[in-house]
Amino acid sequence: MALSNWFIVAWDENGDNYLEMPKVTDGEYTAEVYKNWIDLRKGDKPIATIYSGHITVGKITIHTKKGKQHSICGFIEWFEGEGDNIKTHTIYFIAGYTFKDDEDVGCLPETVEDFKKWVNRVLKEEYFVEESVKFKPAISQNQGDIFFSQRLGLPRQYQKVGEKPPKAYITVILGDCT
Repeated sequence: MALSNWFIVAWDENGDNYLEMPKVTDGEYTAEVYKNWIDLRKGDKPIATIYSGHITVGKITIHTKKGKQHSICGFIEWFEGEGDNIKTHTIYFIAGYTFKDDEDVGCLPETVEDFKKWVNRVLKEEYFVEESVKFKPAISQNQGDIFFSQRLGLPRQYQKVGEKPPKAYITVILGDCT
């Protein structure tokens, strides 16, 4: 399964680890991280695939760049409510290729450091945010393992960035025929 070749690392607006695949819906539009891009849909209709850039659609703003490990790095903001009761939410993420020289390495520390520098520079220069986001130590997950955990009820597998990833569920299920 192709998803098993990709990792995801994500945090919420407080810098806490976000242990799901980033997906945001504002009622009209949906932005979903998949492999190393973002699918953008209006209802059930695909309207764009985003690899890099900055776009606002509906109540969703997406800011991304290409990163190390063939990744897409970025953040998705959206707001809920009306008038004086508006609440803004943010998910920060890195989604990239989990293999290096035919070895499953998950997300590497230098990929996270590159992302943190970029996102804090963007927030300062384009959003006028003076204080850097304080990200918790990064947790890396295999995107295919998230799929199998959700569909088959298997326990979640993840590791700290820089640690060797557990054997992907697709390899456990199918053995060496993958």
